[in-house]
Amino acid sequence: MFTCTSTRVRGRRVLAWETAVRLSGLALTLAATAAWAQEPEDVAVAPPAGRPAADELTAEQLYVDFVHFVMLGRYDIAEAYGQRLLDHAEADADALLDIADENPKSRESLTWAQGNAKVGPIAKAILERIAQGEFNRRTDVDRINSYIEGLAGGARAELNNAERLRESGEYAIPWMIRILQDPKRAVLHARIARTLPKIGRDAVDPLCAALAMDDAIVKQSVIRALGELGYSEALPYLRVVIEDPDSSEDVRRTAAEALAQITTSDRPMFSMNAAEAMYNLAANYWINAPGIRADPRDAETSVWEWRDGFLHRTPVPTAIYDDVMAMRSCETVLRLDADDEAAVALWLAANFRREAELGMDVESEEPDDARQALDRTRPDGFLRGVYYARSAGPRICQRVLSKAIDSGNAAVALGAIAALNATAGAEALVGYQDAGQPLVRAMVFPDLAVRIKAALTIARALPKVPFDGADAVVPVLADALAQTGQLHAVIVDPDPENRNRVAKLLSEEGVVSVAEGGFLEALTRGRKELPNIDAVLVASDIAGPGLMQAVGMLKSEYRFANTPVILMHKSGDKDTCLRLSADDARVGVVPADAPKVALTREWEDAAVRVGRIPLTAEDALDLALEAAGVLGDIALSNSPVFAIERAENALVGALQHPAEELRIRAAGVLAFIGTSHAQNAIADAALDPDANMSLRLPAFAALAESAKLHGNLLGAENLNRLMDLTMHADDPVVRTNASRALGALNLAARTAAEIVLGK
Repeated sequence: MFTCTSTRVRGRRVLAWETAVRLSGLALTLAATAAWAQEPEDVAVAPPAGRPAADELTAEQLYVDFVHFVMLGRYDIAEAYGQRLLDHAEADADALLDIADENPKSRESLTWAQGNAKVGPIAKAILERIAQGEFNRRTDVDRINSYIEGLAGGARAELNNAERLRESGEYAIPWMIRILQDPKRAVLHARIARTLPKIGRDAVDPLCAALAMDDAIVKQSVIRALGELGYSEALPYLRVVIEDPDSSEDVRRTAAEALAQITTSDRPMFSMNAAEAMYNLAANYWINAPGIRADPRDAETSVWEWRDGFLHRTPVPTAIYDDVMAMRSCETVLRLDADDEAAVALWLAANFRREAELGMDVESEEPDDARQALDRTRPDGFLRGVYYARSAGPRICQRVLSKAIDSGNAAVALGAIAALNATAGAEALVGYQDAGQPLVRAMVFPDLAVRIKAALTIARALPKVPFDGADAVVPVLADALAQTGQLHAVIVDPDPENRNRVAKLLSEEGVVSVAEGGFLEALTRGRKELPNIDAVLVASDIAGPGLMQAVGMLKSEYRFANTPVILMHKSGDKDTCLRLSADDARVGVVPADAPKVALTREWEDAAVRVGRIPLTAEDALDLALEAAGVLGDIALSNSPVFAIERAENALVGALQHPAEELRIRAAGVLAFIGTSHAQNAIADAALDPDANMSLRLPAFAALAESAKLHGNLLGAENLNRLMDLTMHADDPVVRTNASRALGALNLAARTAAEIVLGK
């Protein structure tokens, strides 16, 4: 483990003070506490002679005491000292950083203490404050410029100041370039040029952004630094420089030389033109490729832009960094080739994913200024993703949907489907073959909302010609009728006590779960007993298969492509769980004894990372109502493609739904299905004396419609009940509506005579 700053660039921690440590050695020697061998039982106890009272301690003394008592396991005492430290007037970020530097092993202890329930929050707050101090130090402009000036000294001074600039990392680049642009500072130019590549990987992004400058001489220094650094993400930017008609021959030649340095081990990249190389970079951001992705542990990551003759930094939430960079790369592609549909589709997909990561509703057109403002790279007046997707047309939206399906991102899929729903006719929806009919493929997507909305979009178009996958549309709509927003989970833990504890905690949140000690047994039950699986919680000590194999099995099965997998680590297994989560956005990690709030938060975070949008009860009802309405349209159209009969059982089941509006709609659709089962189900709703009249009257109307279309299919019992109501009901409204239904059955004359005679 390394103690390091919290500001990272695209997955690389900036190691300002790298100290290799072993957590197994928990003994900590702190000179400041050596004289205090006898610790008080409580901080309120009077201190030993010569030792200040707790309230009189300096920030450094409080820091040392906190760490000291943590390592002794006296968490009650440590907690008091730590809280006093956080409240101390002289314990700001810069001061705490100085104190931590004076006690170099203390950060190891603070890192370890974060896992303790009692002092963990305090330790985390102290580390965050120290990290802020490191950030302040690294970004301090006066310090950076003094280091740059120091390069002009002798060899030792140049070496020392280059190291300090390396510690400032990306934040030093703008000021180094500014001095390179100043002809009056020529004495520093050669030394700055030598130092630029020594900054390391942190320098790549700002240097790539700086290639947009006009100064050919400085640009060549930047290009040479990129060539010497040797990172492949610089390739597309160098290609742009080479193909730019405004580049001088010297600049092109320098860029070609740098390109050759970088591509020695990657020859295919060498043959790409600028647009192809930039699209390749965008695609790598889209898949969160190692090496260029943002580190998820950071709150913010830098986006660099050359503007008004200076290199500007814009911090963005780390969750959207890869999407922002994919969009920017695609924008460069489109400036080079405006006809590149693949780049448009990738831009749209990244924009939808960006919105989802910011907590925005990807299907909405309404402004969401508060969340949009979190991304300061977007210009004023930037509209919602669905606007841009609709404008691009159905062909490109099908490409976006295909990307969403391939990556398992439900949010992007929902955005693409929303745009298709507004712009596409039947041919555009199911006749698109370039990617295997993405909308049809979406009907077997792991996410329930995506499946239903894909089926709704296809069904609304009422295609006239059969197509591959048409048979799935009505069954998916039928599934929608039963949705209530209920969440379902599978729990796997060999320990029955903890297994039952987790199941109980989730049940308190309304989650229905199956729980088993074995992984395969749990999944088998989940598939049989649950309509869908929204999360899988797995203890780290499972066997047959073990944890790594189980996670691999879930990863390989399409059904679980965007299903959160929460690993519950037990003794000694935390590092293994963290490794499994490092490259898999679905995977979250909690202690096996985690409380409910930690379990649900980890589940929610994983769901956001994979773009899974859980259905609320309100959302589920809306979808069920939409599905019933569309099924009614199918029935009315006498569709040659969709068989409404395949929804019969679901429609009958919907007559028991808590929402009366859905029961009414289901009865209306059942009227078009010519079976005794359907007609009797409608009659049951109409004849129920305990039902509201607001339901019974539409049900009588549906029964009459069914009778007109299909004749009498009622059983003897329901027919007798209907006749009895028609003749004897006290409520004249009931009698009137019952008589309409009875008349529509077109029974024998004897029945009419009985009614006339009142028998």
